[in-house]
Amino acid sequence: MIIWRNGSFVEMEAARPGFDDRGFLLGDGVFETLLVQAKVPVFLDEHLARLASAATAIGISLPVDIDALTEICRAVAARLPDDAMRASMRITLSRGAGPRGLLPPEDAAPQLYVAAAAAPQPPPKPVRLIMAQTRRNEGSLVSRLKTLSYLDSVLARMEAKAAGADEAIMLNNAGAVASASAANVFVIAEGALFTPPIEDGVLNGIVRQKILDCAEGVGLSLQVSSIAPRQLQDGCVFLTNSLIGVQSAAILDGRPLSDRPEVDRLRQAYSALIDEYIAAHVQGDA
Repeated sequence: MIIWRNGSFVEMEAARPGFDDRGFLLGDGVFETLLVQAKVPVFLDEHLARLASAATAIGISLPVDIDALTEICRAVAARLPDDAMRASMRITLSRGAGPRGLLPPEDAAPQLYVAAAAAPQPPPKPVRLIMAQTRRNEGSLVSRLKTLSYLDSVLARMEAKAAGADEAIMLNNAGAVASASAANVFVIAEGALFTPPIEDGVLNGIVRQKILDCAEGVGLSLQVSSIAPRQLQDGCVFLTNSLIGVQSAAILDGRPLSDRPEVDRLRQAYSALIDEYIAAHVQGDA
């Protein structure tokens, strides 16, 4: 694993946060996870914009500007082994050390980490889903940000494993579909592409937005609206995030889900966007 922390490349032991770090103690921070392909951090500008927006929302200042962070991420990716054609990068921002208690110190020194390591291809077969008991709190700002407080998602994924499934669908407090534990949710039904709105407790995923942009090109009308759980069982379901891309779902709570050719078309359209991005940035760096 390649790790950069607060201005220098370090080994794993030196990267560990202190016991008084609020990110470790309270989940007080934000992060981004992105795909690195051919040593190019994919859609890096959009990930950094979302990181900066989330940091501002919870009152943490980035210790470097976006241009500098862009170069740091590229430098981390460049250090990956030549045979690591596919890797995962995580950018983590903690508020830093603080005294006991909830209120952060006025002189907090945010801690910034960028780490990357080789990542396998996602499994080619469709995933098995369950409907989790753990809910997303759509009334909380945290439900729409990638914060270090990820316990709800951890519990939902544990539910999936206990049930012999791969992923869990999480409902919000109103009983509408919000997301998977670590992915956005889409349903194709009656010639339309459905996905929940941000207000339902949804992270505005980078891949989510790309798929929304591609919908019309594959012959689907777009419906960003609340989704009832029964709509998943009646439609074609797929998940998206930066590491899995577009991943079909085959089973929900033991019942088979339908398949649609539009999923493959969306997957191909998204792959083409990645290829275009990499070509442009490899060419730009040459």
